[in-house]
Amino acid sequence: MNLSGRSTLAMALNAALRGDPGAIAELSAAGNSQIVAAADELPGPLVLTGEAVATVLQGLVERKLDPADCQAWASFVRRGYVSNAAGGATDSLDIDYELTRDEQIADAVSRLDELGDVIDGEISDDEAFELIHSLR
Repeated sequence: MNLSGRSTLAMALNAALRGDPGAIAELSAAGNSQIVAAADELPGPLVLTGEAVATVLQGLVERKLDPADCQAWASFVRRGYVSNAAGGATDSLDIDYELTRDEQIADAVSRLDELGDVIDGEISDDEAFELIHSLR
């Protein structure tokens, strides 16, 4: 535990929900049941905001974030589990989308989750800017 009383796994989960794809590496090292337990350390429901998704898209456009990391992040926030985490995907989180932007968040997360696919596996800068605009 750290000084705030939260485990590093709970802090990684919180960071992921705020738009930090780098947090997925720590979550991947844990089992999904551990991630679910870490969620209990966070207050209230787990909510993904439009701003968090826009942060990921902005990092992608600015080439500060690796597309594979963005895809792994999108997969996690979309499904509520890390697909390659220890123990498989038997446990998952309920991650809500910000109510005022739920459709825009769903569209953007879906596109990010397609990164690396043979078809539709890239997001142009223009498309990313359109998505960012819709999220803010």
